[in-house]
Amino acid sequence: MDFPITQGPDEGDSTINYSVGIELQRFTGSTLIIGDTVFLSDEGVEVLAGTDGSYYAVNAYSFKDADGNEIGGMYARDDAGNNVVGFRVVDEAGNDDDTTLEIASTSTTDATAIVELIANRETEGTDTYIHLERSDSAQEIDLMTPSGGRVRIGRKLQLLGSSAELCDIYIKGTYLIFKYWDATTYRYKYLDLSGIGTTWTHSTTEP
Repeated sequence: MDFPITQGPDEGDSTINYSVGIELQRFTGSTLIIGDTVFLSDEGVEVLAGTDGSYYAVNAYSFKDADGNEIGGMYARDDAGNNVVGFRVVDEAGNDDDTTLEIASTSTTDATAIVELIANRETEGTDTYIHLERSDSAQEIDLMTPSGGRVRIGRKLQLLGSSAELCDIYIKGTYLIFKYWDATTYRYKYLDLSGIGTTWTHSTTEP
């Protein structure tokens, strides 16, 4: 279904006619109903969320390719005890296309670009969030949790040095392992976390 396009009303005329498919919807007052779930009003675009547990039940915004296949959109669900809004990129046609979801903040060189993903609860003062910042004074990623919180990374954390040196940090079994690419050889430095031992071991093979 194509989004309706029409000219504005004549001066003094409060009625706009929209053609949606073969049906005619009429804008009267402050709300225009497109189909059964999308409402346009002075407050913006309102979409009735789906209730069947499927993202595909109701689309707030849908993006399609030249062949009419969906490539992404914003979806809303009103599940029992759980409100869900999802931004998704899909390959509806099954063309084996790669999919990328980008959330970007772009500023001029005289300003700061920030992206924040925040999870908070009312009346609680400390938020859990991811903060990305690029400015004159900071090029950083902050992963913040309240006291007692944690950041979980699996399976490996890879550190990249300024000259492309690589170091992996990970756990395998009871071992805390540092894996480092040393010119032509992988070197493993590891510590057995079980028991009371404090000795680090070196090897050219993974424990």
